[in-house]
Amino acid sequence: MRISIAGIRRLADLGVLSEFFRQPNYFATIVINLTGYIAFVQFIGNALLSLNRLTLLWNPTNHNKVSSHKFA
Repeated sequence: MRISIAGIRRLADLGVLSEFFRQPNYFATIVINLTGYIAFVQFIGNALLSLNRLTLLWNPTNHNKVSSHKFA
C-alpha cells in the first residue's frame, strides 16, 4: 500500500495527523546536514585522487617517490 505525498498533504489539510506536521522534523535536519558533509568528504577525496594522478602525468620519473612518501 503506497500513499503519495499529495495524499499525505490532503490528510494534513483535513486535520488528520496535523500534530505530526507541526512538530520540528529533526530527522530531516540530520539527513540534510549529513548529506552535505558526505558530499564535501567525497569532493576532498576526489581532489586528492586527482592530485595523485596529476603528479603521475606531470613528473612520471619521480611519481614513485612522491606517492610512497609517508606524511606521518
